[in-house]
Amino acid sequence: MGVGVQLAMVDLSNKSMGRSVMDVDDLEPIKTIEKKDFDRMSIEDLEEYIEDLRNEIKSAENAISEKGRARLGAEAVFKS
Repeated sequence: MGVGVQLAMVDLSNKSMGRSVMDVDDLEPIKTIEKKDFDRMSIEDLEEYIEDLRNEIKSAENAISEKGRARLGAEAVFKS
């Protein structure tokens, strides 16, 4: 016996029933953290893992700094 699939057309325009629709780009990424089994990792693997995490933290801090500068620039434009 087959399974039926029903499709529905969805109006994603902002005119739909007078309500605005959220842009998919506005959604936050889903945060996932991969759990590591440290018992199975060698000391060298753990050290490399820590270094990778430090590099990721530096990248995040740089992104925060860039966004902060952009925000200050935008605020300066709107204050003048």
